[in-house]
Amino acid sequence: MILNNEGKEKPIWITEFGFPTGGNKDGGFVYSEENQASVLTRYLTLMFVNGIEKAVIFNLKDEAVDENAHYANSFGLYDVSCEDGTESIAAKKSVKAIETMIDVLDGLVPLEAKQQDVGEGTLFEIVFADSMDRNKTVFWYTKMDGTGQKDRVDYSDDEMAVLLSVDSEDVYPVDMAGKISSPQVYNTSVMVTASDEPQYLVEL
Repeated sequence: MILNNEGKEKPIWITEFGFPTGGNKDGGFVYSEENQASVLTRYLTLMFVNGIEKAVIFNLKDEAVDENAHYANSFGLYDVSCEDGTESIAAKKSVKAIETMIDVLDGLVPLEAKQQDVGEGTLFEIVFADSMDRNKTVFWYTKMDGTGQKDRVDYSDDEMAVLLSVDSEDVYPVDMAGKISSPQVYNTSVMVTASDEPQYLVEL
């Protein structure tokens, strides 16, 4: 559409992007830190695979320390507290999730985005490759839409054991916090537990 309307390709940026974790005084959606990290990672992955050049997070840190403040004040990646007039900030789980995403996917080329119905939900696999054609797949499972934002914000019960296809038997999953685990490998498949929290399947 941009090429047709503008006569040339232009980069796409997404701004004011984020999810609040604060109080629900004004009736808006609020997320736990875990769910904020999970949904941010899913959205960023989908943006990356669809060619979005840049995503601008709405706030780096929360704007209010009062738990009854408007929910829009809690979009930050850092929590804010104040004692005796001194402000302190602490990283939410989203910070580590984004760091892990950058560590795993930086410099990779997106190959394909796959989704399939599994049980009562949908399994998403976003495949990337490095310069040596080794795949790294971001995967998650939800019983709602692909991003996890409709009429609920808690997806902690969405979980399913699944088989993912791999090209290498030397493979390991990495969770949002950067923790590595040992999967069950069966020739060209690996058994993993997919949940609402995106994981990375790294092939060596």
